[in-house]
Amino acid sequence: MRILVVEDDALIALDVETMLSGMGHSVLGIAATSADARTMLDRATPDLVLLDINLGHGPDFDLARLLHGLAVPFVFTSGYAVADTLPDGLRGVPCLDKPFSHEALARLLEPAR
Repeated sequence: MRILVVEDDALIALDVETMLSGMGHSVLGIAATSADARTMLDRATPDLVLLDINLGHGPDFDLARLLHGLAVPFVFTSGYAVADTLPDGLRGVPCLDKPFSHEALARLLEPAR
């Protein structure tokens, strides 16, 4: 599976990239900002996006709405409990609480294979 990682913490992003590669997935890129992610989406359509809700300036759901509109599957990642606070239209999107383990990521991705 080709996965785009949208994460502003470089260490977390590299750790996630290592986990995904170890599972046999291809990481299309790591985007630290929504703008970087949009640029990468213009170049290639991933099979899945791992999307940090907070890219340093508080929760921002514009990129999530774009992905939803493009029918690109995505999973929220967050260091905060956010599943109950997602805006209408984004409720039901899977959330992976950080820090997450290799096993938790693998379980989440298994149905998508």
